Amino acid sequence: MGIKYLSSNDLPPEVSAQLKSLKQEGVYKPFELIKIEKKWPAFARGVTEIIRRSDPSFNYEFGACKFEDMPEDIRTVVENELIRMLQDDEKVKLQSVEGKWPDYPLMLRDLARVHLVTIPGISIPPELLQLKPGKVPMMLR
Repeated sequence: MGIKYLSSNDLPPEVSAQLKSLKQEGVYKPFELIKIEKKWPAFARGVTEIIRRSDPSFNYEFGACKFEDMPEDIRTVVENELIRMLQDDEKVKLQSVEGKWPDYPLMLRDLARVHLVTIPGISIPPELLQLKPGKVPMMLR
């Protein structure tokens, strides 16, 4: 689903420049990113959250954030299962975040959880969400 940005050195120049400026302004401390470096998608989400502190409209597509950009298996499940289950207000919410990363894939994940739909690579199967800590589902034993 795109390039995996894992450290400050991997970031596009325009995003790196924004971060550098925010660091000088004291908007964030370097340790906020150091502790999540080399972790995908945590690092890209952290960068997005930091920049959005001072620029709520910030949007850089660190990953797929539009229906047509999603892999075919995800599009199939969303189109054939999830969308059919959504209420009108849920459809409006999903449309309002399309094109924003990580908002769109997170919204897909959250709606899938609500409607007990498993989206490959995005959501955890509903039967695993029902488990108590330390319990292993029968199919994984």
